[in-house]
Amino acid sequence: MCKSFILYQEYKENISLLSQSEKGDLLDAIFDYNDGIENELKPIVKMAFSFIKADLARNRENYEKKQKERSTNGRIGNLKRHNLDLYNKFNCGDLTLEEAENTAKTRKTSPSDNSDRKNSPSDNSDRQTRLYVNVNDNVNDNVNGNNNSNNNHNNKTPPIPPQEKGVGVLKHGFKRGWILNDVLNSLNDEAERKVKKNAPGWCMNHLANVYIAGINSGKREPPDSIAKAFPAWCKVYTKGKSPL
Repeated sequence: MCKSFILYQEYKENISLLSQSEKGDLLDAIFDYNDGIENELKPIVKMAFSFIKADLARNRENYEKKQKERSTNGRIGNLKRHNLDLYNKFNCGDLTLEEAENTAKTRKTSPSDNSDRKNSPSDNSDRQTRLYVNVNDNVNDNVNGNNNSNNNHNNKTPPIPPQEKGVGVLKHGFKRGWILNDVLNSLNDEAERKVKKNAPGWCMNHLANVYIAGINSGKREPPDSIAKAFPAWCKVYTKGKSPL
């Protein structure tokens, strides 16, 4: 049952042919039909109601369709916000929305799954910890290598350079292999729309992996802004054409 329905001004001409009693029957028929009940009507009232009934049915169908779309969009947005890896699999067609949501629910209810996620390279907090360790290892190696040259500097660890996500470490000369989420987590909604426009029909995970491989191999310099550079690269790589 819809909470509301629409009556159009164009009904007035047909309704004006009815008596007051018949208009009352028509009004009852409209409300009952919205509740899922169809009344027995006099022929003239039934004729007037037939026009209204078709519009009520069509408007109800459109309303239910929009409600379903809003619900689906909300579910997709929630999946993207809390489980980016599952969203990407759904976006590429590897999982249905229901399968992705069921996997997400399992992660919430299973302690072992949660533990695995914390230890996964895709976890942001763990990735930041690994970055910190990698940077400190490089710094300590540099300090220990100078033991024989200047003892005054042995006890002082040089300040760690500012860390941008993924990119900052490489820019400051500390090597670290990029992973998929280094690209995906840096894309805002506008950047994702540009990728889909520049590379129609392509799987974003596949494009990101090819892009990362170029950076990790040293063939491509890490960009200042992934959100700007990655969509532009996708257009060049795919030539703006679908993979088929």
